[in-house]
Formats: sequence, structure tokens, C-alpha cells
Amino acid sequence: MIAILDQEAIKIAHIAAKSDAKPILQCVRIGGGEIVACDGFVLAKRPIPTKSETGAVILVKARDILMAQKEWKAKSLVIDSSNISHVVIRDEASGNTIETQLALGMYPHTTKLCPTTKRKAYIVLDKYLLAKVLRVVSGRFVKLKIRESTEPIEFIVDETRGLIMPAFIKEED
Repeated sequence: MIAILDQEAIKIAHIAAKSDAKPILQCVRIGGGEIVACDGFVLAKRPIPTKSETGAVILVKARDILMAQKEWKAKSLVIDSSNISHVVIRDEASGNTIETQLALGMYPHTTKLCPTTKRKAYIVLDKYLLAKVLRVVSGRFVKLKIRESTEPIEFIVDETRGLIMPAFIKEED
């Protein structure tokens, strides 16, 4: 299988677990036209172009992808798993390559984790506004209260409370 990871797809690798307690979650799953990473609390996935004659799915250590991107300042990486035991990570621009072993194991069935029920609406928040809120609070957990789809979203962190205006709201049909 050959997969191409652009900069946005490479960022997915940051979601992978850092802890040695979850070695399989230190990997990203590539296949089926997407890259997936999870750490046991957060799941992220993104569509990517893949070429596979067998519909293969591979597990690659996230740290190898992130190291290659950082070291080479790569804008896109090619993941080539033509060999059964290892994967070649190549920078499209410079041609630099590293070879690493494919990870072995069963990755969680992430398709079962994603809701399949139809949502009623979704609210889009500006990530810079949300980051601004997170910088000024010291608590670990953020409660978001959504009252009506036309009202600001209330956030509560320990004793700190406030409002965030949604960028937009889209009602589902």
C-alpha cells in the first residue's frame, strides 16, 4: 500500500498515545482511505489518498512519522508498505527516506466508536477563541453548556465561567 500524508494528515499523528502502557495506541492506522489515531480519550481521523490492491491496513508508529516530518521539514510524506515487514517513509520533496518496522497488533475498531445516529444540529466554534479561553483557566475539565442553538455557549472551568459565540450553527434536516 502507498499512502500520501499532507501536513494536515501528519498532524493526526499527534493524537496517538505517548504512554508505553498503550503501545498499540502509539501507532496510527493507515488504510481504507484514511489515517486514524487515538489515545484512549481522543480519536481523530482524516481522509487520505491511498493506493492498495489488497485493501491493506497498516499500523505505523506515530513518532516515526512525526520525527520524519520534523527532521526534514516535510510538507508531505509518502508511506510505502510494499514490503510485508517494514514501511518506508519518504519525503516527497527531498526524497529522504527512513525504514521502520510495521507495528503488529489489533487496533481498536474506531468505526464502532463514531456515532452513527443522525445529529440534530452542529455548532462550530472558532478554535482561536476556544484556545484563548483554555489559556486563562487552570482547571483540567471544561464544561460546555449548550442551551439553544441561537445562544452563546457557556463554559465553566472550576470557578471560572464565560461565554463563547459560535462561528455558525447549522440545523440538520
